[in-house]
Amino acid sequence: MDVHLTNHLAEAAKAGARERVSENNGAIISGLRFYGDEFVFDTVSGMFFRLSATASFILRSIVEGVQLADLPAAMERRYGIDRATAARDVQLFLNELSALEPLGRFVHDKATTH
Repeated sequence: MDVHLTNHLAEAAKAGARERVSENNGAIISGLRFYGDEFVFDTVSGMFFRLSATASFILRSIVEGVQLADLPAAMERRYGIDRATAARDVQLFLNELSALEPLGRFVHDKATTH
């Protein structure tokens, strides 16, 4: 991804720009098109990613504006798990997400703007 696109994405995220468009069976949210709970297409990089239902829930929550600190509580409510397990699962996912060049921008944008 070139520097211009990276800067553009960071500015759009900071400005709170969230794109919601329904096309076919996917909705575009902040450059991601979700296909059910299993696949996400990054419209910026042109890459598809396969996700677990839990990973999809966390990623959707992030791009919809849920604060990183609030993710464990959201996981508790959604899946009925204890706080420690939810916090561990969220942290493991965020670590994996930040290692993915195309999708890592969502973790980095949230960490720098909050």
